[in-house]
Amino acid sequence: MITTRPEDVSTLVASKKTTKKGEVVMKPSCVMAYNAAKKGVDFSDQMSSYYTPIRKTLIWYKKVALDLLLGTCVVNALVLHNKYSLNQKNCCMLTFREKILRNLLEGENVGALVQTPQDGRQGTKKLKHVLSKREGTARETRKRCVSCYSKMKEERGAKAARTYAKRVSTYCKGCDETPTMCLECFNSKH
Repeated sequence: MITTRPEDVSTLVASKKTTKKGEVVMKPSCVMAYNAAKKGVDFSDQMSSYYTPIRKTLIWYKKVALDLLLGTCVVNALVLHNKYSLNQKNCCMLTFREKILRNLLEGENVGALVQTPQDGRQGTKKLKHVLSKREGTARETRKRCVSCYSKMKEERGAKAARTYAKRVSTYCKGCDETPTMCLECFNSKH
């Protein structure tokens, strides 16, 4: 066995395994050290393989990025969550991934970095603008996008704006009077 550790020079250590005859199996100390260190990595790979985001692709760096971001990082976050969560029992990988997705999809939980004018420190402020869809059928709920209509009215006139402005059934919950907005106008305004 070749090793870079100086303390593992040709020493045999008794392992926990025994042969059929009852004799203790002796292994080199470098093998025992490798096996002890490798257990955590193998367990992490096993946990991330249960719900893998990796799909067939010829672009190798996409696989590496997805494995690091959505595999290894989520497993490490789960371990920290289970270790430091108060008054909660350990949750499984699927439940933890669902919690992450639920928090990412809720608009109120996404923090934006802002500068506070009172003391000059940076803090987080919760976003309140959320694009939502109106209840009911599309025929009843579709209205003209307010921003598209006003832009087109200035450029072409009111008649063209009434005819060609986008009709959508989405609106901004955070704005006053909940104006109807398309996705492009919502992203440009907020």
